[in-house]
Amino acid sequence: HGATTTSVVAALQTIELCKVLVKLPRTKTRNTFVNLAVPSLAASEPAPPRRFSINWTVCFTVWDRWELPASLFGVKTLGDVLDTMKKLTGLNPQDVMHGSEIVYLALLMSEPSREDQRIKLRSIPLDQFGSPHKKYVDFRITFANKATPPVIYSNFPTIRLFLN
Repeated sequence: HGATTTSVVAALQTIELCKVLVKLPRTKTRNTFVNLAVPSLAASEPAPPRRFSINWTVCFTVWDRWELPASLFGVKTLGDVLDTMKKLTGLNPQDVMHGSEIVYLALLMSEPSREDQRIKLRSIPLDQFGSPHKKYVDFRITFANKATPPVIYSNFPTIRLFLN
C-alpha cells in the first residue's frame, strides 16, 4: 500500500500545484484526505489562514514573513533589530530565535546583574548570524504589549532582514 498511497498523494499535490501556478481562485483548490485501507477519499475547500491583529495597522497570518532591507531602517546589530521592531509594531520585543538557537531572552536580560551581557548581545552585528555568504538573516521574535500583565504574541511572522 505504501507505493500506491505515495502515488495518490503525489498526484493530488501535483493537481493542486497546477491550480496555484495558473492562479485559480482559492475556491477551486481542495484539501484532500485519503485512506486507501478503507477506501475513502474526501475533499474540502481550504479555509483562509487565521488573521492576527495587534493594532489597527498591523495584522498577519501564520504563513506571512516580514521582509525588510536592513539598510533602509539603519539596522546593523541585534539591538537595532529590537528597536526597529518596537517602533514598527508598538510592542516590546521579548525573545529572539535564529533558527533553533535562542539569541536573546528579555526576561533574563532585564536583571540588573546582566546589564553587561545585555549590552554585548544587543551589539552583535547582523552579519555574524548564519553563514558568511548569506544575503539575509531570519529571526523569530516574541512580543509583548504594555498591559499589566502583558499579552504575549508568540505567533509573529518570521522577520527576514536583507543584509545588502
